[in-house]
Amino acid sequence: MTSTFKNFIKKLSRILNISPVVGALEVNDFELKFFLFEVILNIPDNNVFTKVFNLPFVDEQNLKSAVALNLQMVSPMDFSSAYSDWQKVGEAEIDGGQIEILSAFVDKGIVSVFSECLRSANFIVAAIEFPGLSTSRFIDFKMQGDAEGGVIFARVASDGLSFGIMKNGNLYFHHFISWPSEKITMDSLEEIVRQETRRIMNFYSGNWSSPIRDFLVISPSEDLKNKISRIISGSFGLPVHSIGDLPQGYNPKSETSILLGNNFSAALSSSVIGDDWVTVSGSAFRGLISRSKDIIISLASVGTEEEFSQIQIRNFLNIWRNIILTTLSLLTVIFFITERFIVKTSEALSASAGKIGVSENAAEYGKLQAQAKAFNDQIEVAKQARSQEVDWVSFISKIRQLAGNSIVIDRIYAPSVGGSMSVTAHTENRNEIINFKNSLAADQRFSEINMPLNLPPSGEIRFTITFKVSTLDFSN
Repeated sequence: MTSTFKNFIKKLSRILNISPVVGALEVNDFELKFFLFEVILNIPDNNVFTKVFNLPFVDEQNLKSAVALNLQMVSPMDFSSAYSDWQKVGEAEIDGGQIEILSAFVDKGIVSVFSECLRSANFIVAAIEFPGLSTSRFIDFKMQGDAEGGVIFARVASDGLSFGIMKNGNLYFHHFISWPSEKITMDSLEEIVRQETRRIMNFYSGNWSSPIRDFLVISPSEDLKNKISRIISGSFGLPVHSIGDLPQGYNPKSETSILLGNNFSAALSSSVIGDDWVTVSGSAFRGLISRSKDIIISLASVGTEEEFSQIQIRNFLNIWRNIILTTLSLLTVIFFITERFIVKTSEALSASAGKIGVSENAAEYGKLQAQAKAFNDQIEVAKQARSQEVDWVSFISKIRQLAGNSIVIDRIYAPSVGGSMSVTAHTENRNEIINFKNSLAADQRFSEINMPLNLPPSGEIRFTITFKVSTLDFSN
């Protein structure tokens, strides 16, 4: 057996191999080549900055505008070079009541590196978060009953030590410390743990009056976890526990349990999960949440809800494209078969008619001629039906192209080919609406273009523009 043939066999066996190729990831090479998979990307804590700020109670639209402004103000880096997102975490009884917002920021370059690697392997990044956020989700899922007071957790990783403060099941504060470059001794570890824990305690006492309910230490090393737990407990007199100390139940009132469904949550709670799987499990819980209900922080170029909306639109267009192409293909096949049948039948009838004496079989000959004419009429009807097919795909694609990326189309109303049509859409940029109208006017196939002139200067603008088209063939 030649070496070339051996290499071919090896490549073929790798493609057809059905066993998992990466740890517990049950996806083989064949599936990765031909299918797309959604993943939750968890980037290291040291790349993420978080900040909680308060806003007064306002309606949903004004809240988004206020949050967008505050994100630019509290961003620790150039806002144009960062991805950011936010979520509601609670309410504060300040000045008549305020909404507490958790914000997060990350450099675009870091996200791009991870995203491009996954995209090249046929993975779709459904959401991007960090270990502190996924760890708090897992703790919220495991905590039973209503948590009185706050929960602090310390997570030990290979790159450093991170702390998180949770209130009412949500992450409020996150702090990361990298390990020193030199070799860590027991004395230096003890000093780092004491110093950073003291900072966290001072921050907590300066912002909340409620007592600390629990202090959790999470580490893949059991020995290191016990040492850190003894340092914190001995220095600060806090009740220090591990994930294994949490009850094997779950909190049915937690946001994570509600989103997952209580029956499914109860099944998950019976499993014993080690410290080295806490972060992964927290992200896995998020992966089980429907994308339409995922309003958790995602440090991607677009939010989780917006990405879900775009996927829904693409799927909708793909479905209708496939339906139209399939229908056209079937009509073509039916037309071809019918035409051949009619032609052969007409030829057979004509040949039979030639053999019949006109004088002796005039009635039968006339009947055959009538049948032939009927078949020919059917051919003409089929040809006319085919010529009247409307190319809706190219028309819709042209409307989306002229609208641009900033305008979201809500509805296209086209009752008839020659009648008046309308497009209902929304955007936050008034100039994009004007550009859309001008683009329609520049295309000679559009006419009688009308649009309301009293557009608001800012905020989300919903508008309807009407027009007529001379043809629906926009394939060129």
